[in-house]
Amino acid sequence: SSQEDRPQRDGARKLILVNTLSFCCGAIKCLDVNTNLDTVVALSSDHELLYHSLAAAKGGSTASSLVRVNNVHADCVMISNESFVVTCNSDTSQVSCFSMNGALLRTASIGDTVSHLEPQVLSHRGRYLALCGSLEKRAHAAKVCCILIYDMLSMEKIFEHELQAYVASCAFSIDDTNLVTVLDDGEVMVFTDPATSLKLVDQMLRLGWQESGLEALQ
Repeated sequence: SSQEDRPQRDGARKLILVNTLSFCCGAIKCLDVNTNLDTVVALSSDHELLYHSLAAAKGGSTASSLVRVNNVHADCVMISNESFVVTCNSDTSQVSCFSMNGALLRTASIGDTVSHLEPQVLSHRGRYLALCGSLEKRAHAAKVCCILIYDMLSMEKIFEHELQAYVASCAFSIDDTNLVTVLDDGEVMVFTDPATSLKLVDQMLRLGWQESGLEALQ
């Protein structure tokens, strides 16, 4: 059949290439975009943390990165709405915060019992980071990982809960008082702050949620 006969998704023909960002570095391992802060950040295979302006790209500039930080050993990067950048090294279980100018603000090691760390999501306001950490093998241990929530301003752990299955994905509610977590075995758990989410908890219990699936964030 001809191309005209193929079903088209809404808006499929409305996307156009605006410009190409040139980071002038090795291969890009991962990146994150924050339109509110007009910034793209990326990690390169050369252990560089790179910042680029979206406005510069819209203006037609293909110049190299605005900020380049060397010797950043990480495999995940996120931009917080609190105007800082978070990097994570999964193997060493370390999380670092950088300013929007590339200055290292603080670094934290996430737990002595965590052998591998996977950052999941930043909260909408950008203050809290949810992570999944693999637990070290223990004899007769039913728990395989734990979900952690860190306050990225104080670099303090505010919540930890061990799980019998690995985390597939998770997301914060719009007000950052609830964390919805989907596990690899299909189970869905909601971790909540009952002090601010009583109405939501009541609704979920009415819908048949088990109380064991509702855990307090603090």
